Amino acid sequence: MNWMAIILIAFIALWAYERNRNLRLRHENSRLIEMGASERSAPSNNADQDEIDAHELEELRDRVKVLERIATDNNGTEARTAQRIAREIESLRGDIARRSSTKLDASNKVEDLSE
Repeated sequence: MNWMAIILIAFIALWAYERNRNLRLRHENSRLIEMGASERSAPSNNADQDEIDAHELEELRDRVKVLERIATDNNGTEARTAQRIAREIESLRGDIARRSSTKLDASNKVEDLSE
């Protein structure tokens, strides 16, 4: 085979591929046009669907409000300050409990010695 035959075969293969692709796109385009025309001619459930969509949209807005409140309440500077203060109070309570237990142990030792 010479180079001219190879080029001719490649050209025919590419032409067939492009023709097939063009036919598929035309068919899909005509199908979409028909589908769009049928949707314009029969708007039967659009009102019901709009009502359902509006209800779902309202529910989603409520969920977003709750999530925003959670995100801002737990991560704000006031929330961090409150958490820090709560940790300090708990650590002080732990210190007081340890001190009182050591005082009780010391007083028990003193009583044991006096007996």
